[in-house]
Amino acid sequence: MKLSRAGEYGILGTAYIAQQDKEISFIREIAGAWGLPESFLAKVLQKLAKAGILESHKGNMGGFSLARPADEITLCEIIEALQDPIVASGFEEREDHERPLELPPLEPIIHEATDKVRDVFREYTIADLTMVKAVE
Repeated sequence: MKLSRAGEYGILGTAYIAQQDKEISFIREIAGAWGLPESFLAKVLQKLAKAGILESHKGNMGGFSLARPADEITLCEIIEALQDPIVASGFEEREDHERPLELPPLEPIIHEATDKVRDVFREYTIADLTMVKAVE
């Protein structure tokens, strides 16, 4: 499993919004706080809004806010809203003539590994990240 740039930016953006003591956070300030490109971050946060994680506010005072409390937004749902579902890597499919020996049945092991990775990301919420940041 590899965390994509979109996944990373989604987590960072959502954590920033959760830390603010205001109703709406603006792309420019979120991007500036983390040193992220505004245009890409805007696309990422729009996807999170479509997924029901953030709310998008349009107009001159437009920006983003959390759609739910930070302790109800898991890292897993942010990641899976922005990239392919979390899956542990396995062997790639090959033509039969490229594989001289049959591989052992790895599918159950890969499913177990995937479930464990998802469980870890489901265990942590945006609130967990913002509490860590506030203590430092």
